Amino acid sequence: MRQNSRVVFPLIYWTLLILCFFIFPAFLLNLAVNRYFTLAQHELENQRLLKAQKVLAQLRWQSDGARYFHQLFSKVLAGPCLTAVPEKELAQRIDRLKTAFPEELGFIVWDHNGKLSEELSDAKDFVTVKNSLNAYLKELQQIAVTSFPQNPLLTSEIKKRARKFRQFLGPFVSSAKLAESFVPNNKARCFQMQAEGRQAYGWYSSQREFSVFVYISNELINSMIQPRTFCQKNSHTKSSTNFFMINEKTLEVFPETSSEIARKLTINLKKAASLTPPELLKSGHSFYTFQKLAADWWAGAVIDAGLDNDAQTQNNKVIFRLIATMFLSCFVLRCYFLVHSNPFSSIRWKLFVIFLYTVAIPLMIFSTVGFEHLTQMEKGVESRRGIQLIQLLSKMDHQFSVYLLQRAAMLSDFTGLAFWNNSGSRPTPQDSVHFADHIMRKFSPHAVIIMDEKGNNLLPQKFSGKMANHSIVKALSIDLLEFLNEREHAQCKPVKMVTESSILAYGHSNQAIRIFNMAETTEYYYMQTVQNPLTGRYEYCIQMFWDFTELQRDFFRQFSQQLKADKQLLPVIFFPDNNFVYPDSTLRADLNEFFERVDLRGLQLERYADLSGKRFLVAGIRGQNLLKAVVAALLSFDSIADEVDQYKTVFVSLFLLTLLFTVALYNLLNYQILNPVNQLVTGVEKVRAGDYSYRVPLIAENELGSLGNSINKTMENLQELAIARTVQEALLPESTPAIAGFEIYAKTRPMTKLGGDYYDFFVNHDGRLLVMIADVAGHGVQAALIMAMAKSVMLLARQEGAVSEQIMTRLNATFCGLRKSSIRTMLTGQMLTFLPSQNRCELVNAGHCAPLIISADGREVNAVVSQSLPLGFGANRKFNSEAIVLEPGSTLLLYTDGILESMDSYGQMLGPKGFIELIRASYCSDLETFYDNMFARYEKWRVSQDDDITFVLIRRTGDEK
Repeated sequence: MRQNSRVVFPLIYWTLLILCFFIFPAFLLNLAVNRYFTLAQHELENQRLLKAQKVLAQLRWQSDGARYFHQLFSKVLAGPCLTAVPEKELAQRIDRLKTAFPEELGFIVWDHNGKLSEELSDAKDFVTVKNSLNAYLKELQQIAVTSFPQNPLLTSEIKKRARKFRQFLGPFVSSAKLAESFVPNNKARCFQMQAEGRQAYGWYSSQREFSVFVYISNELINSMIQPRTFCQKNSHTKSSTNFFMINEKTLEVFPETSSEIARKLTINLKKAASLTPPELLKSGHSFYTFQKLAADWWAGAVIDAGLDNDAQTQNNKVIFRLIATMFLSCFVLRCYFLVHSNPFSSIRWKLFVIFLYTVAIPLMIFSTVGFEHLTQMEKGVESRRGIQLIQLLSKMDHQFSVYLLQRAAMLSDFTGLAFWNNSGSRPTPQDSVHFADHIMRKFSPHAVIIMDEKGNNLLPQKFSGKMANHSIVKALSIDLLEFLNEREHAQCKPVKMVTESSILAYGHSNQAIRIFNMAETTEYYYMQTVQNPLTGRYEYCIQMFWDFTELQRDFFRQFSQQLKADKQLLPVIFFPDNNFVYPDSTLRADLNEFFERVDLRGLQLERYADLSGKRFLVAGIRGQNLLKAVVAALLSFDSIADEVDQYKTVFVSLFLLTLLFTVALYNLLNYQILNPVNQLVTGVEKVRAGDYSYRVPLIAENELGSLGNSINKTMENLQELAIARTVQEALLPESTPAIAGFEIYAKTRPMTKLGGDYYDFFVNHDGRLLVMIADVAGHGVQAALIMAMAKSVMLLARQEGAVSEQIMTRLNATFCGLRKSSIRTMLTGQMLTFLPSQNRCELVNAGHCAPLIISADGREVNAVVSQSLPLGFGANRKFNSEAIVLEPGSTLLLYTDGILESMDSYGQMLGPKGFIELIRASYCSDLETFYDNMFARYEKWRVSQDDDITFVLIRRTGDEK
């Protein structure tokens, strides 16, 4: 026999069900969630790494002792006095410094009149010289402040004054170096000097109330106090990042730590020194980053990633919570459906779940891949924009060399055209002042010099400034002109070694702007030798000078103008020597650390947020052509967000399009399957409710359409059956007759809507009551039709006044005729004639169940046995009646065999004996209650009803008179 695959293969069925609906979706969800937390963890690690690198870059600059002590002294000594006695407050400040650094500092203090304060100064000799030193340093400070942002302009007289203070400052300190330490934005305003024959550093500040000069020992300057203090406080904290110092030669770790941490630090330091990528500097749950400090020391950051839950742990927690929520929801629903109907058991819901699954899985895959792709695209856009910024900065740096070439070419063209006056018979030089003035206006050098062969400058002092008196500039012109004019006659080399390198480089330095280094400053320098058109002799050397940073700023301004169209882009140039930033904006203070990292490490690309919270992508490089400069470009994240938003728009559009297709597919499924199924369910519900006039409105040439047609045909048949049942019920008597001396109660219970049991009552012309009970073999329409035929025979016999024997004879003849046709069913029946004046009745039986006589107290039940063949057998058959005596109070029970054939849960039939026991247990003096009791006990006993059941109860009351 064919069995259900869910029974034959339950393990395969449930395995596939769990795999498809639980494990596979959970696996995809786990991938998506794990990827999300992995990206979040990487982002967190990158933020911590960047934060640690910023701290290390700050430690790098703090390892510069000159910078640290300048900041310290500026805070302690240069602040305004808050008391009425400034000398006393200053003495307290100096005492605090001496206590903190014993025997490492020396102080010279002057009051507001410039007089030496012997009480506050460590040495009290050379008072006059020290007072002159104060005046000299104060004048240098004023010059540096007023010249900013240009380099301090010092006269030769003030330069010479430095020699007077060699006993305090040492023999190698120049006025220019001292002035540089007073530049306002200089963060390391301590200057190198010598004290008592040893290398040392000095610091000077002039205030309204006093002036202070401090000697700082070289050992103290190089002790890296601030990095050591910071690492001491942050080496064994409970935070995620700890800092240490490592000596690359001795492998000493400061402060002291465990051997395991020291071993990992030294191993990763060697990796970092060999240019290992930062992401590979990892040991266990910690990763490392390092920064070179002064001397042989490095600063290292140990970032512990184990303090936070890793991506896998967070993912497991989320998945566990989702699974717990799912199981809890299932438990709650299960409890709810114990007392309520379960709508999810319908085929409509099952089809919907299958559809949802088939759509949700690809949608989940699409979402996971889409969000991953979007994340990668966002990183790709950021990386691409970062590369574009770096390329822009590299282009800017390269463009500066082109800018110098173009500027030199313009100068060469202008000089060639404007220097000589060719209006006369012989070319003569133009008015040198007019020529120089034109050059100053057009090319903006700060110095122009025109030297002849004898070393005479043809221009006044205002054009050449301090450069005309510079011996190297003058010697260069004389030697170069002499060399060019004499080289054809003798292969000689220059004898003045100071200009030898310039003469040898003449081939690529003439008519070019190049760097000119001098002892005190660095300039951009242009040189062009001018040849007489008639004699061919080189008679003049034109030299021009530009301030080193000013020329770079001029170029930067021009280059920035080309980028003005892009409102999201901001180029910045920074000069570390004087901490000058262009353009000077609110970003300057925030970007100082970034500029320092670029100046220290070179190329940098990172995210940056200003004080207002606006985010930028900032890139910076050290200039190769823009020497001594750091160039950076800030790109607003709004620009990156706009491009990313385009990808997001495409992704959302695809997602919405997918949802649109999903809705369309669901509507198609709903139209093709779910709605037809719902219509079929509605049709079945109508059948269950007995509304056979309803028709399923389903027109489709498929299996569902065929099923709908079958239901409609079934409903038509059921409607016909309903009509037939109505007719059949009309054949049964509406009520029992009231006969003196008798009480009658009858009721039938068909197995189907159309049963085969029949009973009837009528009174003949003699006043006798005739009771008929019959049972047609089978059920349904055929049984109902035979029952109708029996009714018609009864009606005809009643009109003719026939007695019970005659009626049975006619019924037998009728069914004998039916048996000769294709109808092979049979009919059993009994007819009783009651004589009201006598305590008896006459029974005519045709193969029906024996009537039962029940005593007045219900204890005795006796069967009236009368054996005979059913109707339809024997055409000439004679029927005889048998007398049955009924005592007053006794009950005659007529019944069909349906109750005898019913079975219990053990498969046992009730049978005659069981029926008699049921009668005794159910007996009641009221016939209707008696009937209800029998059926109630019957319902408890039976499992199924395979035949119709009919009872006719006739009780003799004994009140015939």
